[in-house]
Amino acid sequence: MHAYTHPGTYTIMQVVVNAAGCTDTAYVEVVIRPEYLFWIPNAFTPNGNGLNDIFKPKLLGVHNYSFLIFDRWGEKIFETTNPEDGWNGFYKGKLCTNDVFVYKINFRDDVQQIDHQYIGRVTLVR
Repeated sequence: MHAYTHPGTYTIMQVVVNAAGCTDTAYVEVVIRPEYLFWIPNAFTPNGNGLNDIFKPKLLGVHNYSFLIFDRWGEKIFETTNPEDGWNGFYKGKLCTNDVFVYKINFRDDVQQIDHQYIGRVTLVR
């Protein structure tokens, strides 16, 4: 088993040997097509139970990523350029109250090299 991390055409070679010591070789080309994926929830519950505690999108095949969270007054309360990082619901060391927050996500997809921007709302439920 092998996981391909980049798109492209790969030649796979298999060599087999039978009980009599005879060998044979087979080749096949595997084409890995580029794709990208973006999905984001509309609510999260940062209550410390380990389920749904972090708000972040699911991404695949993107680069030049930025993720920002704003409160209802437009103050930036979270920012990252690391797709693995998400918002834990805290600002200045305190868990935010139940409210609706605005997110802004920018990235470039690896398939067509197109810039994308998503602006939406997320509900923090305590």
